[in-house]
Amino acid sequence: MQYDGEKGVMYAQRWTWAVPLELIYMTPLTKWNPRQLNVFSDEQGMAPTGPGNNRTGSTTDSSLAYNGVSTRFDYKTPVEFFEGYGVGNNGDPADTSARPKGVLGPDGKLQLMVASGTWSSLPSIGGGVGKVRQRYPVAPVHWHGSTGFKETRALTRVVDTALELEGGVVGVLGRMRQSRRGIRATLSVSSSAASVPSHIHDFTLAAWQAAQLESGGIVEVSTTTEEGHSHRVKVRRDATTGGLVLLECDSTAGECWDGHDKVDAVSAA
Repeated sequence: MQYDGEKGVMYAQRWTWAVPLELIYMTPLTKWNPRQLNVFSDEQGMAPTGPGNNRTGSTTDSSLAYNGVSTRFDYKTPVEFFEGYGVGNNGDPADTSARPKGVLGPDGKLQLMVASGTWSSLPSIGGGVGKVRQRYPVAPVHWHGSTGFKETRALTRVVDTALELEGGVVGVLGRMRQSRRGIRATLSVSSSAASVPSHIHDFTLAAWQAAQLESGGIVEVSTTTEEGHSHRVKVRRDATTGGLVLLECDSTAGECWDGHDKVDAVSAA
């Protein structure tokens, strides 16, 4: 605030900066009206919904379909514009209105129409165009570089990477957890061996060994002692299933002397 002594007036100024919360890309759909639907102005109020607001936009009953469109009921885009889009679609909660509505054309016939307002991402447009995103959130500058921002970006990268790998998100995240905590597994047999009673051996891989498996390496480790003996095994990661594959048992490829031939019950240590 500043006081002007000559005029005896106190001046006050306030400043503000417009910070965008999101960027919205507009499309011609807001103006496009290919079915030549009757457009009512705001001054005409609730005309599309009929007397007593009894019209609900029904997609099957002409008596309940909207009788035209307005800024509040802006359904001017034909459902055929979007590829494979139908009445059962619910869309994203951020979208203006995802479900198709029934609107009466100038001839009184019921038309299936979709909202012409702003979408988070438009449904897949026919003719090979595909999906078009309209809304992009803008993160504030003070958020960039914070711990939460870094963790969110790290998780985004993990999920994006997992989607490109075999095993899906759950499988890849499980293997990453094993790489941080290690692996507990069981050496077992497909069928009982005649020489010794049926039994299993456990073994544990340290986190660094699990990480070595994740990068395509082979790990050698000793099992627990059962029935008076233990085994020295070599294992690798199956690129398709994410499980462990037994390569050698006691320096013998495949099945060992007492019938052990597979690894199962793999979990984080």
